[in-house]
Amino acid sequence: MTEATPRWRVKLKLKPWHRYVGFGLFGVVSFLVLLSLTFPVDAARARLQAEAERTGLVLRMDSISSGLFSMTAHRVRLSRASDTDAVPLLVDQVTVRPTFFPPGLAVRAGLLGGSASASFPKSGQSLRVKLVGVDLSRANLKALVGIDAEGKLDGELALDMPVVRGDPDLSQASGVLRLNGTELVVRGGTLTLPVFGTPTPVDLPRAALGTLDGEIDFEKGAGTVQRLHLKGDDLESLATGTVKLARKPEYVELALGLRVRLEAEFLKRLGMVGAGFNVLPMDSELPGFRDARVSGYLGQPSFAPGR
Repeated sequence: MTEATPRWRVKLKLKPWHRYVGFGLFGVVSFLVLLSLTFPVDAARARLQAEAERTGLVLRMDSISSGLFSMTAHRVRLSRASDTDAVPLLVDQVTVRPTFFPPGLAVRAGLLGGSASASFPKSGQSLRVKLVGVDLSRANLKALVGIDAEGKLDGELALDMPVVRGDPDLSQASGVLRLNGTELVVRGGTLTLPVFGTPTPVDLPRAALGTLDGEIDFEKGAGTVQRLHLKGDDLESLATGTVKLARKPEYVELALGLRVRLEAEFLKRLGMVGAGFNVLPMDSELPGFRDARVSGYLGQPSFAPGR
């Protein structure tokens, strides 16, 4: 009697090309598993921190792990090295992966209830950043800049820049910056403002800022405000003017004209600052608005009455 062939053997009969495909897939899976198990996590952490230090930043993270052609850092803290007792910007999770067209890096962060994504080509000639659904109430803004705020913020930054002596030159960048905010509210905090020429800490009352719609176009480092409109229950503001880019963001030059209208009740809550607002000249075109100028640098702006 002939012994019957077991059913499982019949099912495993493969053609030659099936075996080649199977061996190939096995090799790829084995490579990815071994890569995740043997990825030099400590070396990657040290390299990231060294690159951040080279740009004047301090980078800390709770842990770092590898995935399929990616690397993820958890609970990231970022601050400037020059700041004493600096309060870091907190990011829940950051994932970095390579890009191939064009070659470079792509970054995606879980940030304050929303997300942030950016791309950095190896050539360094372009920068793309996008913010979606960032929740200001989950930010440590009060610890960072003294302002307690809430609301949702979206944004987009797209810049193309030349490379000078091996580094991208932000001062010659061309592109666009767009910002959109909804349900923006300042809940309180303290802000240092130049009052009669003297930097003075000012307690901020609650202010319903409402919506923000802004766009600035850049051409070879020279930025023109296309629109910058803030409108809420307590105030309304429109800005025009120019922004001159610099190699370092804190040295970006401002030359802006502001038209501001404050509601009467909010003006009373401002106290001393409200009294200073009444000194500003009335706008000649928009009834109820007063004019101011913003100049100086982004890191240290100065305010003056409009012309």
